[in-house]
Amino acid sequence: KKGFTLAELLIVVAIIAVLVAIAVPLFVGALSKAEEATFDANQRSLKAAAVSYILLNDVDISKADGTTNVIVATGTFSEDGKDLTDVDVKVEATTTAEGKVTNLAAWKAKKTEIVVIVPVLDVIKAA
Repeated sequence: KKGFTLAELLIVVAIIAVLVAIAVPLFVGALSKAEEATFDANQRSLKAAAVSYILLNDVDISKADGTTNVIVATGTFSEDGKDLTDVDVKVEATTTAEGKVTNLAAWKAKKTEIVVIVPVLDVIKAA
């Protein structure tokens, strides 16, 4: 007789199922790490764009002392979250950055906007 027995086929299917059960969580973990890396890279891109915007457009940052007034940059990204399409920079009076800064969970949900606080020292160093 030629061919495989039912037992042999079931063993092969079981081995494949075990390999899939191992691979899926690893893939999901890698995907999550990639989203975090994208978010971090987008934050850095937005900060760099904000510093460039401040320096090129002579934005008055004299009120930004880092404690009560901070530089808030809002970046709008393309639908896929890859391309920075617009930057808005403001010096705002606030005692804390909490509630303003976009966190990773919000980025995963929306992927179109990030808000960051740009340290005044970053602008001074860039100048």
